[in-house]
Amino acid sequence: DVSGFVATFTYTDVARGGADGLTFCLAGGTNTPTYLGGAGGALGVAGITSSAELEFNIYTGNGKGGVGMTYATGGSIANVASTSPVNLVSGNPINVTIIYTNATMWVNLYDTAAGTTYSTIYTGGASNNITNVVGGATAYVGFTGADGGTASDQFISNFLFQSITNQVVTAGSLIGGNLPLSWTPASFKL
Repeated sequence: DVSGFVATFTYTDVARGGADGLTFCLAGGTNTPTYLGGAGGALGVAGITSSAELEFNIYTGNGKGGVGMTYATGGSIANVASTSPVNLVSGNPINVTIIYTNATMWVNLYDTAAGTTYSTIYTGGASNNITNVVGGATAYVGFTGADGGTASDQFISNFLFQSITNQVVTAGSLIGGNLPLSWTPASFKL
């Protein structure tokens, strides 16, 4: 159920740059688990309609803001924002935590080698209601990726996806890179 979830994974750009990037993608509608999106700067997601994606772009010459991250829908490749002080192309393992509830997505990146953290929140607008974007509470969850004229070696490990629809999670205010969460005690683990 993608109407509320926690997703965690470790992202590593082993080649330290290159092109083009990857996405954490939720795809519904008529998409299938073997659907292929566009190559190169399309990050393997362009053309996957009824999708919501967190885009990690590692190509400096992409015309979308260089190296960075953004949230987009419908397979559109959007302009990215820098994740400084976390460097996506450092070659360091980066722990990614995504919490989505009530049409709000909190994303935290933690560079395990450098000890740096980047956090952001995506909220507002119809595109933030993932169940509307993917056509319901059920969707395929996974990753897309592509390279173009320059090869890259990007790895995803330690992937975990947990639906939190049976719990009401309330987020406090972002304080110094920390996001306090509260919920009614039950069998929920964070």
